[in-house]
Amino acid sequence: PTPAFYERSAWGENAISGRLTALASLIDDEIGTHHPVVVVSARALMQRTMPGNTIRRNTVVLKTGGIQDLNQLLASLSGIGYESVSLVVEPGTFSRRGGIVYPVTATEPIRIEFFDDEIDSIRTFEPDSQRSIDRLDEVKITPAREALPTLTPDQTTHLSEWFASLPAGDEDNTSPITDQTSLQAGVPFAFL
Repeated sequence: PTPAFYERSAWGENAISGRLTALASLIDDEIGTHHPVVVVSARALMQRTMPGNTIRRNTVVLKTGGIQDLNQLLASLSGIGYESVSLVVEPGTFSRRGGIVYPVTATEPIRIEFFDDEIDSIRTFEPDSQRSIDRLDEVKITPAREALPTLTPDQTTHLSEWFASLPAGDEDNTSPITDQTSLQAGVPFAFL
């Protein structure tokens, strides 16, 4: 059953991807003069998210011919909520081997080929066949979560008094008290 807008239940992966895609399109500098219209449910409207300037500041932009240190790129991807895996098959993951990233706002993964620390090519590809689909001049990799793992420990410290004032999670199923542990650890969690 679909939860009511005031209930705290986990978003599905499709909902998370849709929310992040909408947020990315709202802050995209290339929108120009047209203004996007966003239609949302009451639940989606009531869920807080990160500010647009935080999304913009944490979006990784890669350009063919640009210089990028691979280790720095991998650290940046982890810092914006991407998970390192051995085989990339779903959005929000990346693999060092093969230089593969699956942005949460994309329909297919991308392969970034390096020549030393220069980006030689950026290509989308079909995960099943591994065949290239399209060459890209540029790719924007937006955060994979609405709560960045690098920011959550500081947020927990800032909210410690508020967490202390909340009822226990077993007394009130709408209480965000259960989020405190996840925030302190800096790990992605279901509600954001």
